[in-house]
Amino acid sequence: LGADCTWSDTCGVTSQGVDSTALRIKEALASAPVHRFFGSVAFKYQRPEANPPMAAALAFNAGFIPTTSGSATGSAPQVEKIGSMAAALPTKVLAVASGITPANVAAFVPYIRYFLVSTGISKSFHEFDATLVKELAARIRA
Repeated sequence: LGADCTWSDTCGVTSQGVDSTALRIKEALASAPVHRFFGSVAFKYQRPEANPPMAAALAFNAGFIPTTSGSATGSAPQVEKIGSMAAALPTKVLAVASGITPANVAAFVPYIRYFLVSTGISKSFHEFDATLVKELAARIRA
C-alpha cells in the first residue's frame, strides 16, 4: 500500500513458535525490504507469554520489530521484562506500545528503539498535548 511501516497486535509469534500468520507476513515483507513491521509479542490482551525474550527473538528472526506492552492500555511494562527481551535481540530494535510517559521514559531508553505512544502524551482520546509531546521527545533524546 506504500506505507513505510505497519503494526499488528497479533503477528502469529509466541515463544512456542511462529504460525501461518507470521509466515504469510514474513513472505509479504520479503517483497518490501525497507518496510518496518511492528509485530506484537508478549502484548496486552494476548494470552500471557511464558517466555517474552524467546518471543522477541522469534519475531526478530521473522523480520519483525518485536513490539511489547504493559498489561493494559496506558500501563507501562516492567523494566525487567523490557531488559530481558532486549537482551535476547542482537541489536537495539525493540518497540514498546503502552504506558510510556515523560516521567518514566528514561528507564526504557537503554532498551527501546521505538516508542509507540498515545495515552501518556494526550489531552484526550483524539488530541495530543503538545507540551507532553515535546517533553517526551526531549527526554528520549537526552
